[in-house]
Amino acid sequence: MNLKSLAGAVFLSCLILPVFPLDFTTEIRSGAADSSKDILLFDAEATFTHTGGNFFFITGMSLDNEPLYTASIFNEFGNLNINIEQAGIVFAAEPVTIAFGKLAKGDVVESPYSLFLNGMPESLLSFDFSYEDELFLYRERWMELNQKSRYSWPDRSAVFKAYGLKIGNLRFGFEDIAVSGSSLFDPKDVLIPIPSVLIQYVASASGRPWSETENKNSIMGFFGEYQGDTWYAYAQLLIDDINLNRFIKPDGFQNPDKIAFSLGGTKTFGSIGEFGFYVAGATKYTFEAYGSPGNNTMYGYSRWPANAFYYEGAWQPIPVSQNSVGYVNGENDLSLLATWSLIPWAGTGVFGKLSLDSALKFSITGSQSPGNPWHELDKCEEGSHYLDDPVLRKRLSLSSKAALPIGPIVLILNGSFGFELNRMELDTSPPTSDSDPINGQPIFRPGSTSGLIGSLDMTLAYTYKF
Repeated sequence: MNLKSLAGAVFLSCLILPVFPLDFTTEIRSGAADSSKDILLFDAEATFTHTGGNFFFITGMSLDNEPLYTASIFNEFGNLNINIEQAGIVFAAEPVTIAFGKLAKGDVVESPYSLFLNGMPESLLSFDFSYEDELFLYRERWMELNQKSRYSWPDRSAVFKAYGLKIGNLRFGFEDIAVSGSSLFDPKDVLIPIPSVLIQYVASASGRPWSETENKNSIMGFFGEYQGDTWYAYAQLLIDDINLNRFIKPDGFQNPDKIAFSLGGTKTFGSIGEFGFYVAGATKYTFEAYGSPGNNTMYGYSRWPANAFYYEGAWQPIPVSQNSVGYVNGENDLSLLATWSLIPWAGTGVFGKLSLDSALKFSITGSQSPGNPWHELDKCEEGSHYLDDPVLRKRLSLSSKAALPIGPIVLILNGSFGFELNRMELDTSPPTSDSDPINGQPIFRPGSTSGLIGSLDMTLAYTYKF
């Protein structure tokens, strides 16, 4: 971090400190998994919240020197980025909740590997409606994916819906997503509370006065979860596309299955703490758009319809974890996660509860390309594919976090360490089967670089209550 960046950070922090509660994080990061190695990072976040009756208001900004992309947002002060973390209004009056703004939102199930809404990427501009009583639940979320793009990407949006039944501690139901690759808002998807595939079939029916031409991506699936006294378990299945020819045309062309799965849960063992285990994965091409020679529908379930963008003479990769709206690790992946949480000390005086959290992660990943339909191919290849690349990335990491409240301040220490084999790289070589500039995007592939990965960060979170 250069002196110009540091001076800019201090100046801007001084402007916001007197007004907002502040979180300040400093991180030292090194390793093959990161685009920048051996760097000192900082992240200052200021958030203002207010609750009045049934209304909740939040606005939060961040300032950091993360070199994710070549160009910084606040280059007047050096390599600094400023961003809107969360900003919105929530109205909650049971059994109805309405929220709008730029807000983070999780899936129906409680999992770091949820498939429909992962809650991990940057908060999206959205409108939320939810209803839940003792028997039934319904959730809906409209999301802006991108609009007014400088890179000629069309305006894109997605609508998520979930329908569920509750029987005691058991919840189960249906989840649905409609992704538009050519419009920012379709009132039919938002205002009609039925699955998107039925809305699309009626709207696109030929020979009617209302016949439409837009072909949306319809993604659907199921969830089930059970909350016991000391344990929680869930299962989730996502179907982006399934090969029905195996049943109706066994001798015909066999389309690839585009399916993702996730299951896991937690169990509390008294004073020992809470343990969790999760496993998830997605076949190759899941969440991607459909395409044919020279054509890309751009209705893939990703924040941006690209793997990278060309800026000032170089490709700027968009990390899959930043681009994913659904399963955070993306297609062609298998991931396992074991967690442990414990509160070993209840605190005394100005000291609050000390909390400890640890996580052990292992993943196997093949080539990924959320931005174009069939990777380097110009049309669909036959059969399902899953982790069958000649080289696969393998990653193992252990992370631990300790948090201690001290009056209005929370001190957080977080560290991670691991090893990565065949680090993912952006392949910018020309496509072998199609010269189309859209279908011929660079592709993330496991490369030849391996090495240790790790980070160590400290966070000071201060909250002032008026």
